[in-house]
Amino acid sequence: MPALGIDIGGSSIKLALIDHHAPITIAASDHYNQPSPDQLTAHLARAATRLPIPPDITAIGICLPGIMAPDGIRIERSVNLPALQGTNLPDLIAHVTTSPAPRRIFTDAHAAAFGYWSEHPLPDRLFALSLGTGVGACVLDNGQQLLVTARSSGHFGQIDVGPCDDPQPIGPDGGHNSLEAYIGLPALHARYGSALAGHLTTLTAADPPLRALVRALRIAHAIYRPQHIALLGGLGLQLAPHRDAIKAAVDEHLTCIADPAWSLHTAESSHHAAIGAARLASA
Repeated sequence: MPALGIDIGGSSIKLALIDHHAPITIAASDHYNQPSPDQLTAHLARAATRLPIPPDITAIGICLPGIMAPDGIRIERSVNLPALQGTNLPDLIAHVTTSPAPRRIFTDAHAAAFGYWSEHPLPDRLFALSLGTGVGACVLDNGQQLLVTARSSGHFGQIDVGPCDDPQPIGPDGGHNSLEAYIGLPALHARYGSALAGHLTTLTAADPPLRALVRALRIAHAIYRPQHIALLGGLGLQLAPHRDAIKAAVDEHLTCIADPAWSLHTAESSHHAAIGAARLASA
């Protein structure tokens, strides 16, 4: 039976419809930048018109950059997408479908990790780092999420990886030298401006964003000891040409605690989170 995944990201919305062995169908909104609540719902409604959503969907999975209120309905806080703050989740979903199917909420990092793993069922432990407007991580042990805090494997985007630059940046959460302050999309736009796309093709391990990323992955090896690491999200897609250089930099004098046979992977789609949300909701 069909299941719908909705990924409300910091710069666009992705939708995915899965139905057993049928081909996955996907759609996306136009890109946005700090939209108002009305603009965000308009983007959501337009994205829904690009995907044929059947009336008989049996599950809806949603991932979004925010903290839910205790009632599980209202979005209490969203640093990377303020338009979501105070929004009721049922009102948002109504712009996509009026189906009464059960709804489940997942972190975007968990959904992206599971979406990637469902297509690439890597054995043992996978550390998946979602790189987009925000930065988040999820650890899967043969597909099962490792929980460190209530709903996540830890707030990895907020770890201190500095100093990798001068002046030392402050992340949107107020954290000094956080990974997100170096490699979150707003930080990259602030650093490179309109030339960002060109800079992403020429980044080296000596540049502050990749220096921060390499430090973060070395920390991940010490904490989680993964057999596999995947760089997901829109930036994960764009870092594919740098995969070998990133791995070589991480491997240089890497702690002996790390698995010496670890592998590094990059995203193959910008819809991993939407697909993962649909699969998790239907599980």
